[in-house]
Amino acid sequence: LFGTVEVGRAANVYLQVLSAGRDAARLGVRGGTDTELRALVTIETANLASPIPTSCTAGAPGMCITRGSSPGPSSVKMEVCYNHPLIVGIPAVLPNPWLLCSSTTMRVLT
Repeated sequence: LFGTVEVGRAANVYLQVLSAGRDAARLGVRGGTDTELRALVTIETANLASPIPTSCTAGAPGMCITRGSSPGPSSVKMEVCYNHPLIVGIPAVLPNPWLLCSSTTMRVLT
């Protein structure tokens, strides 16, 4: 029973992280600055148990912004990771905290 509750809570948090990342990437392709993107994610995830760091470290909680200009249209990639604390840890099944990450890339279409 606790496992079902934990996974349900994690799914809800993941959807918040995913939505915030998408909105930030969308703002980025419309000309938003990195500071504005980080502020948007912070505002949209304000109801989480702890704030998401604005730093970028691979494999750790935080926000990573990559602006690219490969052949073709430019793009903005927004990666958001959050350490989701579990109510009841399930050893050897779910790590506590559970690192939830989303990655969204949006291209600038002209």
